[in-house]
Amino acid sequence: SDEVFWRRDGTCFPVEYVATPIRDRDGKPCGAVVVYSDITARKHAEEISRENESRLAEAQGIAHIGNWEWDVNNQSGWWSEEMYRIFGVGKNTFKPSFSSFLQLVHPEDRKAVNQIVNEMEKTQGCFDHVCRIVRPDAETRHVEIVGQLKLNTDGRWLTLKGVCQDITDRRKVEESLRASEQKYRILYEDNPSMYFTVDTAKIIRSLNRFGSGHLGYSAEELIGGNMLDLIYPDDRASGQDYLDRCFANPESMQQQKIRMLRKDGNFIWIRVSSRGIKDTD
Repeated sequence: SDEVFWRRDGTCFPVEYVATPIRDRDGKPCGAVVVYSDITARKHAEEISRENESRLAEAQGIAHIGNWEWDVNNQSGWWSEEMYRIFGVGKNTFKPSFSSFLQLVHPEDRKAVNQIVNEMEKTQGCFDHVCRIVRPDAETRHVEIVGQLKLNTDGRWLTLKGVCQDITDRRKVEESLRASEQKYRILYEDNPSMYFTVDTAKIIRSLNRFGSGHLGYSAEELIGGNMLDLIYPDDRASGQDYLDRCFANPESMQQQKIRMLRKDGNFIWIRVSSRGIKDTD
């Protein structure tokens, strides 16, 4: 039991005591030996441990990362508080185990998760896998699960430990970026105008299909080549001056008429509108 002792100066400190009864010749209690131990250091360590656990729980909540353990022998599991929040289940009603976890995995992803766990010995006892889960409220979330297998001295499975992060918001951002990039590429590739991206050395870094096709080339034939080589020889000096102006004045649009060479040797007149782009680095 724990008690508090008071010092003469009015301060107190925690103590732990153990009482052992003293018995007379007839076996009847006639007294006791009580041993008190100052447990200030232990109480301080416990307080630090509670603070650390609180900080860890707060950090896991902010990062949406929980940690988990699975005892392979008795098929029982342990989850941190954030794990319950990620999966949308109650700590008092949900008993963590591999089978109960698997029931929360999206039906289309269960086979892959099962296979990863079953093949852990072949993968050095570690895995990193992204899958979908379906919470009890029917909401689908994306999670990334990282685990490591611990073996006993006989080389048999002992425990599986790891972390789980809810990456749903990240996946939504990634999907949004992919959709935006796809829209941009459609506008860029299929636009009936010639689009070139050229660096300060006048090297072609990218161009759209219409641009390369209008000159009779494939994009692969032109990327990496010098832009000035596509300009009609009599216009190359003015073409170089034009590109230099673009890089020297990145905030303003520059325009000029020049002749460009097609692959068949003929030339076409074009009106060029260009603007320099500042390197973010």
